[in-house]
Amino acid sequence: MMTGHVVVVDDNREILHLIRDILSPTGLEVVITSSMGEALEKMAFKRFNLIVADYNLGEYTGLKLLGALKMDEKNRDIPVLIVSGTASKEQFEEAIENGASAWLKKPFTPTQLIEKVRQLIAPET
Repeated sequence: MMTGHVVVVDDNREILHLIRDILSPTGLEVVITSSMGEALEKMAFKRFNLIVADYNLGEYTGLKLLGALKMDEKNRDIPVLIVSGTASKEQFEEAIENGASAWLKKPFTPTQLIEKVRQLIAPET
């Protein structure tokens, strides 16, 4: 079992619910949101241990979210897992260069997602 709080940002409701349904049984508290602005708003009031974000967030990219996090002293150290079915290897590498902790290509298996999250999440002490 894992403990901690995860925020998932994706503009596809099916993916949001899929990720939540995969991660919730592991013991994580999962908050879902469909926009970058809403995610940043939630992060202003709650401390998260991990952010799982789609590379393509409607009018924004995961890079925009990473940039906003760099400017946020309270949240800049939270690991970010970028997921995407359309991003190229170069785009994933650019996300890593801009502060993402890891990436995962869609479609992924539940086991792949859980293992990646397990590698990234800070254990509760």
